[in-house]
Amino acid sequence: MAAPAFAAAMMGQQVIDTISVGRRVLLVAEFPVGAGSEIEGRYCHDVNQPGAVRVIAVRTGRTGQTIWSLPERRPLVRTDRLIVLATRAGLAALLPRTVPSPDAEPLAEVAPLRLLAPAPRDGE
Repeated sequence: MAAPAFAAAMMGQQVIDTISVGRRVLLVAEFPVGAGSEIEGRYCHDVNQPGAVRVIAVRTGRTGQTIWSLPERRPLVRTDRLIVLATRAGLAALLPRTVPSPDAEPLAEVAPLRLLAPAPRDGE
């Protein structure tokens, strides 16, 4: 009974919940995509490892939206947070790939979109 809770405590705060499946424990974890990390710019299917890690959702940082139906061609960005289902070994192998790089380029400032253009003036 205590094994899932022990597994979660071993992995730190990233673990949201545990699921017992027979004699195995699967972890549901959420963690950020580090700036300049190995997985920044990759796709969710590149992060998946059969039998070890499966990305089940991406929480976007800019709008706080959770994407459950993962688009195939949307790269992961540093403002994203991944929600994965993983074994202990799978999560332990994935976490180092998400560590921010000290040489990461700063996040580019994006100019706000102008939703409404000013009304044209007479004579223009």
